[in-house]
Amino acid sequence: MTADVILHLAKPDLAGYRGKESAGIYPAIWDVLHPRGARLRIAERSAEQMQGRPLEGDGNLHIVETGFCSGPGWFCAATAYLPGFWHLSDRGVLADSPAREATFDPVQVPWKLAKQFDRDLRKRFVSARVSRYRQEKLPTEILPEGALAVFLQGPAVYRRHQAFVSAKEMLRAIAQSADGRDVVVKAHPLAKPLGQEVIAAVRAEGFDLIETHANVHDILASCAATLSVNSAVALEGFLHRKPAILFGRSDFHQLAETVVRLSDLPSTLGRALSRDWDFAKMLYWYFSAHSLQVAAPTFPERLLQLFDKAGFGPDRLGLSGQG
Repeated sequence: MTADVILHLAKPDLAGYRGKESAGIYPAIWDVLHPRGARLRIAERSAEQMQGRPLEGDGNLHIVETGFCSGPGWFCAATAYLPGFWHLSDRGVLADSPAREATFDPVQVPWKLAKQFDRDLRKRFVSARVSRYRQEKLPTEILPEGALAVFLQGPAVYRRHQAFVSAKEMLRAIAQSADGRDVVVKAHPLAKPLGQEVIAAVRAEGFDLIETHANVHDILASCAATLSVNSAVALEGFLHRKPAILFGRSDFHQLAETVVRLSDLPSTLGRALSRDWDFAKMLYWYFSAHSLQVAAPTFPERLLQLFDKAGFGPDRLGLSGQG
């Protein structure tokens, strides 16, 4: 039986999704498969596809936008931290992507390719002051040098049980372990009231925190390290040569220090600040091997290989020709 390919998108993305930059992988999938003869259709993402439970297969290939589900024929897709890079997997995305099981060995990473990749990323994001979410175009604040930069996240990391501690517990522990360093905190741009509530609560306990709304690249340029549950800003920090400390599950834990018990934070912080990090190789390893770049010439080939590995080869999808 020939399988249909069904793209399950969030309701706000159903209309005109092809013109949205954030929808980059979905029209790209369409443009690879449709000219080759695949049958594709769009459907609204359901609540069931966001609950972390296995779903039954129906013989079709389903791709769920930022999905949290699994099962025969079910893939989830999500932006892989930096704009233009994507996770697409039948085993999970973001903290649940297959990258979490991989081993990073810098000796095996080609230095010349890593150096060029790093240079291109720095030009694209650092020089252009571009991040995943809209940022201040110009510097707006004077930030302290050598601070600990804390990036709060929205409710998804807690709803998906990725965080080891609550946001308040994390922020309080960081303030207690700062050892004379300033603590700069930025609320998530899509969850500002929640972040501001956390900051206010910890401040009320007597801790001196600096809340900032600055462009993340200004924060990263001046800080000593980033601290978060598993924020995309941790990888952006690598572009600024800043180490990351995580307080939750991630699929790039090989490239950071992770705190499971808050009592370990002081030693973990000291280790992160003293380690010799190979940031260029880290970035190249993660994004070249563990994400899809929609604009890359290899995208169609890698996409078809991914589906084929899951049992949806050219015959199953009814593909013919090269598109």
